[in-house]
Amino acid sequence: SLISGGKICLRVHDSEDFFAPYLANSDKQLSDIFNYKELISVYNKFFNMYKIRGDLTSANQCYVDLKEIETKMLDYEYRQHKSLSKYFELKINKFLKLFCDYGTNPAKSLIFSMYVILFFSVLYFFFYSSWDNINKVFLIKKYKSLMFYLTSNQKMEDIYSENHKDDFQTYDSFKNDIESLSLKLPFLIKLLGKPLYKLSLFRYKLIKFLFRRSEILKGKWMDLNFRMKLLKGIVIYSYVFIYILYLVFIRGINSLALSINTFSTLGFGDIPVVGVSRYLAIIEGFIGWFLLSIFSVSLISQILQL
Repeated sequence: SLISGGKICLRVHDSEDFFAPYLANSDKQLSDIFNYKELISVYNKFFNMYKIRGDLTSANQCYVDLKEIETKMLDYEYRQHKSLSKYFELKINKFLKLFCDYGTNPAKSLIFSMYVILFFSVLYFFFYSSWDNINKVFLIKKYKSLMFYLTSNQKMEDIYSENHKDDFQTYDSFKNDIESLSLKLPFLIKLLGKPLYKLSLFRYKLIKFLFRRSEILKGKWMDLNFRMKLLKGIVIYSYVFIYILYLVFIRGINSLALSINTFSTLGFGDIPVVGVSRYLAIIEGFIGWFLLSIFSVSLISQILQL
């Protein structure tokens, strides 16, 4: 007799139906404060009974139903007497239902937080950040290198060496210092010098080797006949397309890292943001602090019930 539509109810006298179920699901029923409190009392009895029996699943569902009834009452009271405090109390209750089922489902709150992180990472992807070198200046520089490659006799390896000339000079200077000062250095320090030099140079040599092996033009684009332009053009377009995918992937990873950093309120460190991204970061940081606080409370609440 205490069940109606799968929910706990009261059976009360009604002008239309003597045994009408009271579920607190209409303004008329919510205005009946006596039966409302009786229904809350019944839910509390079931909730405590399930907890004593160790049936946390039923206890959590009972608690969720109880909080939904209280949210309905808050909505009813707000519509009767509107106030700012009741408005925020109502909205917070509705949000807690959406975010973590009123603190009974920390896993749901974690999934919700992941969606927030992904949403902001998409926003960061389309806005400039000073820590991410993939910007308009970077793209123009790469485009100019491509134009120079197609209109000159230089190879990709030569262009790469020219663009990183300062780095190579730094490594050569480091090598010369090691050789000139080798007699004045302790044996172990001198022993580490050459491996450090070779290790530092390894990345650049590897990239130069890859450029050398993948060289396709070997001359100017305008000097090629139609057949060679068609064949080599397909290869060049493929290279450009793969490189664009690589940049999109790196930009996506950077945006995701920035979003995680901001959401978890760890502090930016060496990841400064400027422009629109700065305001997005402030908003996400506040949301992250708020959601992580609720997640922590929800998790601790479930642990304490074990």
